[in-house]
Amino acid sequence: MKHILGKTFRRLAILVFGAASLTQFDVALAQRLRLGQPTPGPTPQVLVFEEATRANLLRPVTTDEAPISPKVSPGPMSLDQCLELGFKHQPALDAARASLNGAQLGQRGLQRLLLPRLLKPDLRFRREQSAYGVMIAEAAVTQAEWETRYAITRNFFTVQYIRAQGRVVSDVLKTLENGLKKAQTIVDSGDANVKITALDVQAIRVQLGLVKGKKSQVDNGMLKALAALREAMGLGYDYPLEIADVPLPPAVAVVWEPGKDNKGKPTKVAKYVQVQNPDKKALIAAAISQRGEIMQATAANRVFELEVQAQMKIFGWKGDTFASGSDPHMQQIPPSLMNGDYRPGAFPPEIPATLAGRRADRVARARALVDRSVAVVDKATNLVSLDVEAQYLKWQQAMEEVRDLSEVEKTAEELPGKVQQLQNKDLTSAAIIQANITSIMVRTQLNDAMHTHALALAGLERATAGAFRVYPAPAAK
Repeated sequence: MKHILGKTFRRLAILVFGAASLTQFDVALAQRLRLGQPTPGPTPQVLVFEEATRANLLRPVTTDEAPISPKVSPGPMSLDQCLELGFKHQPALDAARASLNGAQLGQRGLQRLLLPRLLKPDLRFRREQSAYGVMIAEAAVTQAEWETRYAITRNFFTVQYIRAQGRVVSDVLKTLENGLKKAQTIVDSGDANVKITALDVQAIRVQLGLVKGKKSQVDNGMLKALAALREAMGLGYDYPLEIADVPLPPAVAVVWEPGKDNKGKPTKVAKYVQVQNPDKKALIAAAISQRGEIMQATAANRVFELEVQAQMKIFGWKGDTFASGSDPHMQQIPPSLMNGDYRPGAFPPEIPATLAGRRADRVARARALVDRSVAVVDKATNLVSLDVEAQYLKWQQAMEEVRDLSEVEKTAEELPGKVQQLQNKDLTSAAIIQANITSIMVRTQLNDAMHTHALALAGLERATAGAFRVYPAPAAK
């Protein structure tokens, strides 16, 4: 009987409020008609929305439709063009922006609530918590943007690195083929005074086959790098992506200083000096003040502090927390990894939806959650500092390796050609093979170091949230 009466009362209330709303609308409409004013109708924005909705509902659904895949390539793209396109189409950014929109809508919903304090004594704190929830969502968007920028930049640099490796392999293939032809010519001449034999020709041919195998690895690596770059940009698998051929960020620069040659005569001597010179302490301080994860953890800590005050206002044996109506989550930086590599990870705050017990017990539990959130901030700060330092040390090691290899790069590149100039009687297969092996080893290792250096610069840009920038590279001092 109580259920039936309650149901009847709810229906009666709906009818009363609905009738009141309709009556107000009818009165306003009658006044407009008396004054000769136009009757209200759908706004242009509403018409556009309805038309777009109708078109979207009538559009056939296709599951194999690839996003933005033109039939003709737009041409070679620079890093800035890749970043611009990626920021438009990366789903991770869309997800972060959607979460931000949801947080803003939740905040607006709380601001519009008109409830007496007796019915919702903690409403003031919930509104303030929702504002911090928006801050957390904004920090998540910023973090997603830097992660997207890093992913695109990293894969863009990898494409350039593979191209450089391909040029080295092509050069060595050319010199080995020339050496093979010369060795075959010497063997065919039948000169008894030469050291080249048919066995030496076979050894050079085997080495040539090994280098050709490296070329196939380079070609396949380029396809993988382009696929990874498409994903980082949010493009479809069939997007005809072309990347401009540009050099990697410089690690060292040549400075000519007075010196002496082998005979003691005055001359100019090349000295390789580092281009970038970042300050590690300044980078760590900037990262702590700018990283989205720190902002999230700090805002979440304030949310928990407000929860203590909110629980003080709630009477009864149970009190809902801010988590019952929102999700001011924060992202971990990064997850733990304890296998071959050691990488510590963050831990999240605890966010129960309800606190049970007497008010004093609920308040004590909320204070314990505050203590955990403080630990989350401390852990996040330590991990951000470690992230920056790891990228800095990676940059430093790569820069030193680039500097050392740059000093012998030209000699290694010219070595196979100098061997080709030897007299027939002095030429050996060992000399040809060793010269080409040395050349490819030095040049590929230099490319490896340049690639690592470029990734470290991009890593520093991400780790400091833009306090350090890859470009423009400063002039050598």
